[in-house]
Amino acid sequence: PDAPLAAPRAVVALSVAPPAPAALAVPDDLPLGELRLPPGFTVELYARVPNARQMALGTRTLFVGSLRAGMVHALPLDDTLRPLRVLRLAEGLSLPAGVAFHEGALYVSAVSRLLRYDRVEEWAHARTGIAPYGLVPASSGPTPPTSSPAPSPVTVRADLPSATHHGAKVLGFGPDGLLYVPVGAPCNACR
Repeated sequence: PDAPLAAPRAVVALSVAPPAPAALAVPDDLPLGELRLPPGFTVELYARVPNARQMALGTRTLFVGSLRAGMVHALPLDDTLRPLRVLRLAEGLSLPAGVAFHEGALYVSAVSRLLRYDRVEEWAHARTGIAPYGLVPASSGPTPPTSSPAPSPVTVRADLPSATHHGAKVLGFGPDGLLYVPVGAPCNACR
């Protein structure tokens, strides 16, 4: 966030979850050169994350929720905002499509549950062995070692509707600091 970004670019999150159903498979040689973009824009493969859905940018970490893969990934970023690694933060969740980063914590939707992962950037960057630029460790507790397990989630809510049809929830913090969580969708292909 403190470093200026280069020329405008489109970030493309691609979905590959081996073994993936044929409809979800993404070839190794993507025809990115065939995409038509406005002048001044470029497109490139940024990272491969299984069944990527919503993304949230932390201080120096990109978080990616999945849909059917049931996982959440953390991509610690270097000083040029390139991913150092793709780390599995959580697995076995029910449709964890939504992720939102706020005040040092990652919030994850999992259909009927809303989870919070505290100090998650410290964990992600400790796994790379590189101290993140602009990320100040919390004053309480030691920085996790490179082999430490992912932080355990705190359950914020466990009473959201549990229907999985239209049950995946994207997340977002508003300018008022409140977390907004949608419930359901009015149609399959909204106009």
